[in-house]
Amino acid sequence: MDVSKLADPAAWSNPAAFERYRAAMYRRAAALRQTHTGRDVPSFGRWLNMASPGWPWHYRHLKVIRRYLKRVEVGEITRLMIFLHPRSFKSQMVTVRFPAYLLERDPLTRIIVGSYGQELAESFAMETPGIVTERGVCAPDELHRLFEDRT
Repeated sequence: MDVSKLADPAAWSNPAAFERYRAAMYRRAAALRQTHTGRDVPSFGRWLNMASPGWPWHYRHLKVIRRYLKRVEVGEITRLMIFLHPRSFKSQMVTVRFPAYLLERDPLTRIIVGSYGQELAESFAMETPGIVTERGVCAPDELHRLFEDRT
């Protein structure tokens, strides 16, 4: 089945077509999950030091944020807003690296990241797949297929 035609939301007016598209996406993601079953992914704090060594992940405010992100990860918190001054590494940790960490743990994870501006959101969206690929979670072409269907 050619899912590229169904990536267009206009094709979703047909509920059966949308269900076929959704089933195809779940099959892709399930196949990706199977290739990564048994991956030993450390805690987010250790993962940060491995994925981005030399960054100041030991700052106290970032440790507090990590505690809240752990609660997001286990489902205790379903919505989280973080307000800190600019240049405090919050965006790099929360918006770029945390989604990459979650995708490394489970490629089926669905993530929404918001930003005040389109340009900034696009730059974050470009960094995360790079980290995921660099960490060897999936090949660039597999990752591209998963990310190409986002709207």
